[in-house]
Amino acid sequence: MDYTSGGTAHLYLELSDRDDPSSRWVWTGYIDNEDGTPDREPGLAAQVPPFDTDQEAIAWALERTGRVVIYDPDKNNPFWAGSDPAPDDVPVLRSERP
Repeated sequence: MDYTSGGTAHLYLELSDRDDPSSRWVWTGYIDNEDGTPDREPGLAAQVPPFDTDQEAIAWALERTGRVVIYDPDKNNPFWAGSDPAPDDVPVLRSERP
């Protein structure tokens, strides 16, 4: 399915099992269809499957949309990881980040 028309992937770190605090942390998220299209209402377009690394989650998302936002796990700050131009209010993720 093509989410490129208005879809934005939002990626974040979360426990693989929310009910088990000892479960492992994974990168997951969702793709929204924020603007809607003639054939789809605005809202959730897809759930991102769990990934061990942020790079894997970003690669999966970029196969589906050029709009990708990843949230810093420490402060929950958004960073742009998309191939489309970044919005003015979201800093671009640096590949050489710590």
